Amino acid sequence: MKKIIIPFSNTIDTNSCIANIDNFKWCNNDYKPDTNAYLAYDNEKIYIKLISYEKERRAECNADETKICTDSCMEFFVKPFNDD
Repeated sequence: MKKIIIPFSNTIDTNSCIANIDNFKWCNNDYKPDTNAYLAYDNEKIYIKLISYEKERRAECNADETKICTDSCMEFFVKPFNDD
């Protein structure tokens, strides 16, 4: 796991990449689109901007309880406190 320092700010600076995502565990091929995460936080909120540049996007799952992971998607999971 990479350790990153998230800036204290209420705006996201897209001129500097916080994290280049390069781990695609679900892929059994060489397809790895250029994917970046930009983050910031202040006293009230976490600001997240995820960008992925893909040649072809897939968006077919549009109902609850479907496998959206088979579509082109990005997710952000956070656990701010160990006991939470």
